[in-house]
Amino acid sequence: MLVNEYFASHPEMVLGTHGQRRGIYGPGLSYTCYPHPGGGPLEAQLDAAFARFPAGIFTPEPNVLAADIEDDSALIEVGRAADGATIKEGSYHVGQGGRLC
Repeated sequence: MLVNEYFASHPEMVLGTHGQRRGIYGPGLSYTCYPHPGGGPLEAQLDAAFARFPAGIFTPEPNVLAADIEDDSALIEVGRAADGATIKEGSYHVGQGGRLC
Protein backbone atom coordinates (compact mmCIF):
# COMPACT_ATOMS: atom_id res chain seq x y z
CA MET A 1 0.00 0.00 0.00
CA LEU A 2 1.42 3.38 -0.98
CA VAL A 3 1.16 5.98 1.77
CA ASN A 4 2.46 9.54 1.85
CA GLU A 5 6.00 9.40 3.28
CA TYR A 6 5.19 11.93 6.01
CA PHE A 7 2.25 9.91 7.30
CA ALA A 8 4.23 6.67 7.07
CA SER A 9 6.88 8.28 9.31
CA HIS A 10 4.35 10.02 11.59
CA PRO A 11 1.41 7.64 12.13
CA GLU A 12 0.29 9.74 15.12
CA MET A 13 -0.69 12.44 12.62
CA VAL A 14 -3.07 10.15 10.73
CA LEU A 15 -6.62 10.84 11.88
CA GLY A 16 -7.69 7.27 11.34
CA THR A 17 -6.42 3.91 10.15
CA HIS A 18 -4.62 3.35 6.85
CA GLY A 19 -6.62 1.10 4.55
CA GLN A 20 -7.48 0.23 0.99
CA ARG A 21 -10.74 0.19 -0.88
CA ARG A 22 -11.98 0.30 -4.42
CA GLY A 23 -11.26 3.77 -5.74
CA ILE A 24 -13.22 6.09 -7.97
CA TYR A 25 -10.84 5.59 -10.91
CA GLY A 26 -11.50 1.94 -11.63
CA PRO A 27 -11.68 -1.47 -10.03
CA GLY A 28 -8.22 -1.34 -8.44
CA LEU A 29 -7.62 -0.68 -4.77
CA SER A 30 -6.55 2.76 -3.63
CA TYR A 31 -5.47 4.28 -0.34
CA THR A 32 -8.03 5.48 2.16
CA CYS A 33 -8.05 6.46 5.80
CA TYR A 34 -10.83 4.93 7.88
CA PRO A 35 -11.93 6.98 10.91
CA HIS A 36 -11.09 5.62 14.34
CA PRO A 37 -14.24 4.27 16.01
CA GLY A 38 -15.14 6.71 18.77
CA GLY A 39 -12.40 9.09 17.63
CA GLY A 40 -14.52 12.10 18.45
CA PRO A 41 -15.35 15.15 16.35
CA LEU A 42 -13.00 15.86 13.45
CA GLU A 43 -12.44 19.42 14.70
CA ALA A 44 -11.09 18.12 18.02
CA GLN A 45 -8.88 15.59 16.23
CA LEU A 46 -7.48 18.32 13.97
CA ASP A 47 -6.82 20.61 16.95
CA ALA A 48 -4.92 17.80 18.69
CA ALA A 49 -2.89 17.04 15.53
CA PHE A 50 -2.02 20.71 15.00
CA ALA A 51 -0.89 20.96 18.63
CA ARG A 52 1.69 18.22 17.89
CA PHE A 53 3.44 20.32 15.23
CA PRO A 54 6.75 21.86 16.33
CA ALA A 55 6.49 25.42 17.65
CA GLY A 56 7.02 28.10 15.02
CA ILE A 57 6.43 25.80 12.04
CA PHE A 58 3.78 28.19 10.74
CA THR A 59 3.26 31.87 11.44
CA PRO A 60 -0.03 33.10 9.98
CA GLU A 61 -0.36 36.59 8.59
CA PRO A 62 -2.44 38.93 10.73
CA ASN A 63 -6.11 38.94 9.82
CA VAL A 64 -7.14 41.73 7.51
CA LEU A 65 -10.44 43.23 8.53
CA ALA A 66 -13.07 43.38 5.82
CA ALA A 67 -13.31 47.15 6.36
CA ASP A 68 -9.63 47.46 5.41
CA ILE A 69 -10.17 45.80 2.04
CA GLU A 70 -10.85 48.23 -0.78
CA ASP A 71 -14.39 47.88 -2.11
CA ASP A 72 -14.06 47.41 -5.85
CA SER A 73 -17.60 46.16 -6.45
CA ALA A 74 -18.41 49.42 -8.23
CA LEU A 75 -15.89 48.46 -10.92
CA ILE A 76 -17.84 45.36 -11.91
CA GLU A 77 -20.69 45.78 -14.37
CA VAL A 78 -22.63 42.60 -15.08
CA GLY A 79 -24.62 42.34 -18.28
CA ARG A 80 -24.07 42.30 -22.02
CA ALA A 81 -20.76 43.29 -23.56
CA ALA A 82 -22.67 45.45 -26.05
CA ASP A 83 -23.93 47.51 -23.09
CA GLY A 84 -20.40 48.02 -21.75
CA ALA A 85 -20.50 45.35 -19.05
CA THR A 86 -17.13 44.30 -17.63
CA ILE A 87 -18.22 40.66 -17.42
CA LYS A 88 -20.82 38.83 -19.44
CA GLU A 89 -23.76 37.63 -17.38
CA GLY A 90 -23.56 33.88 -16.87
CA SER A 91 -19.81 33.60 -17.49
CA TYR A 92 -19.02 33.69 -13.78
CA HIS A 93 -20.95 33.11 -10.59
CA VAL A 94 -21.90 36.58 -9.45
CA GLY A 95 -23.21 37.23 -5.95
CA GLN A 96 -25.04 40.16 -4.40
CA GLY A 97 -23.72 43.58 -5.29
CA GLY A 98 -21.94 42.22 -8.36
CA ARG A 99 -19.25 40.44 -6.34
CA LEU A 100 -17.57 37.45 -7.93
CA CYS A 101 -18.02 34.29 -5.89
